[in-house]
Amino acid sequence: MVRLSFSYALVSDDPTSSVLPPKPTPPPYEVSRRVLASGTVLRYFSDGSVCAYYRNANVSVLAVSGEHAGCWLHTNAAGN
Repeated sequence: MVRLSFSYALVSDDPTSSVLPPKPTPPPYEVSRRVLASGTVLRYFSDGSVCAYYRNANVSVLAVSGEHAGCWLHTNAAGN
C-alpha cells in the first residue's frame, strides 16, 4: 500500500498570497432566548441581531449589518 500526503502552504514571498480571500469570520452565536406570553420566541445573537419566531410561522429578523442594517425583515409562512 502506498500512502501519499500533500501539504501546501503559502509563504509571504508567494506572489499569489495577496490574492487570497480573507479568513471567514465565525457566524454569530445565540446569546439569549426569550419566550413571550403571546408565544413569540425572540433569539438574541452576539452580533446584536434579533430573530423573532411567531406562532403563525412568520419570522422577523433585525439586521445589524449589510444593506438592511437597522431594519426588520419579515417573512410570512408562505415565504413572502
